[in-house]
Amino acid sequence: MKPTEVGFVCVDAVSNRPFGYQIVVEKHHGEIKCLSKPGEGTEFLIKIPTDN
Repeated sequence: MKPTEVGFVCVDAVSNRPFGYQIVVEKHHGEIKCLSKPGEGTEFLIKIPTDN
């Protein structure tokens, strides 16, 4: 699968979690939310605290 194909994701070989998750949630104690509506699209909300 190529990075430009739908469904492609890079995961960490040890934790099997996507790299974006590791950076936002584990390293910065943030949040990732995905809101999707069929036929309308998908919205990703990424929150990263500024008071670390």
